[in-house]
Amino acid sequence: MRPKFSILHPTIRFPGWQSAWRAWIDRADHPEEIEYWLVVDAGDVDNIKPFWLAAHLLYNYGRACYVDAQNAAARACTGQFIITAADDWFPCPHWDTMLLDLVPDPLAIEAVVKVHAPHHSGLIIYPIMTRAYYAKPGRGGCPNGELFYPDYLSMGSDDDLTEYATRDGVVIDAPHMIFDHRHPSLGLSEMDEAYKHVQSEEAWLAKDIVLARRRKEGFTK
Repeated sequence: MRPKFSILHPTIRFPGWQSAWRAWIDRADHPEEIEYWLVVDAGDVDNIKPFWLAAHLLYNYGRACYVDAQNAAARACTGQFIITAADDWFPCPHWDTMLLDLVPDPLAIEAVVKVHAPHHSGLIIYPIMTRAYYAKPGRGGCPNGELFYPDYLSMGSDDDLTEYATRDGVVIDAPHMIFDHRHPSLGLSEMDEAYKHVQSEEAWLAKDIVLARRRKEGFTK
């Protein structure tokens, strides 16, 4: 029987990812139903060797970027819920029970759950997607097997998914699920090389170009 929850966690921080990983496990009511994927870029293989944890370790052999790492993990995972994670993203207690209360059959119900975080507006910054919606042919114009549209590097991928999921009427708002986003823009962490990598000039340029094109195409190609 496939696990209920696949958590996809790309990282280039060694160390730095452990607190978030531990929170997902410790704050779940049923950690035995979690399939946890830690994704590192292929060039960072040696950095992860000193660590060992109860997770699947996946090497991203695509571009060294957030989108390719998440897409690689999405193709590999088997869970009923596909949950995107990050070093600075911390779930609320009982998050797994809350998700099943919202979507009791994630293999049949097409949905993207929008959890809430202080200081964030309508953007779904770390989507939680049911297997039914992930597997929908042509979802948002994404190639089959891709969680995020692959022309982005990082920035813009969440805008893209938010817009077409809202258009499709599959977003489930969950204001009672309050997550903690410990981002430097909120004064909750220090700007480091990992943040600079994700928010590179190239990534912002890709957002501007690709998102404009995708909106024009209606998220269909």
